[in-house]
Amino acid sequence: MNHNDWRDETVPHTPTSSPHPTASAGLGMGVGTGIGTRIGKWALIGGILLLAILLCGLWGLYLFRDHLSHRGPTPTPIIWTPTPSPT
Repeated sequence: MNHNDWRDETVPHTPTSSPHPTASAGLGMGVGTGIGTRIGKWALIGGILLLAILLCGLWGLYLFRDHLSHRGPTPTPIIWTPTPSPT
C-alpha cells in the first residue's frame, strides 16, 4: 500500500500487475512517440530528400552535358592538294 494514495484506504479496488498503468507504456506517451522515433523519422525524410535532390542533379547534368562542355570551336579540316605544274 502506498501512503501517498488515499484511495488505497477508502475506495475498494482490484489490484493490478503494475501500480501505475502508464509506467509500462512509456510514461503515457504511447508507442512510437519517443524522441528517438521522431529523430529517426526526420532523418529518414531528410535522407530521402537528399537522395531525390542528388538524383535530380545528376539527371540535369546528364541532360545538359553537351551544353556544359567548354570545348573550343571545332576545327575545320583543310585538305591540301598540290596542283600540277606545267612542264
